[in-house]
Amino acid sequence: MTQTKFINRPYGNRFNGVFNSLLADMERSFGQLQPQQTLVPVNIAETADAYHMELLAPGRNKTLFSLQVEEGNLTISYKTPESGQAQEITYSRKEFSLADFSRSFFLDDKVDTEKIQAKYEDGILKVLLPKKAVVQPAQKQIPIL
Repeated sequence: MTQTKFINRPYGNRFNGVFNSLLADMERSFGQLQPQQTLVPVNIAETADAYHMELLAPGRNKTLFSLQVEEGNLTISYKTPESGQAQEITYSRKEFSLADFSRSFFLDDKVDTEKIQAKYEDGILKVLLPKKAVVQPAQKQIPIL
């Protein structure tokens, strides 16, 4: 009977340290997800007059979304209601659920927070972030004397 021997590679510990450091950096950059939360994908586009944001969140009830602006941050969240009753259905397989989520985005000074609009259709939450009107200085012809 042959015995398998594992070779201790000197770079293995360094790799684990780099990997763990990378994961820690990602948690600091993106924040930790709470249990039963998910990170919904988002697309953000800019036009001359607005930013257009789309969050992919299919199968949800639009009344359970929350959008709040506070101190220059837009927070978009979804909270599933707690059902106080026990489930009568026994699943043999359950692969999806509508988990809670919360995403925050920094808004720059160009966004007119009083005119933000949101619409949920076809599983996508569409958020319109209009830009503030830029006041152009009046041009004045100065006569030469």
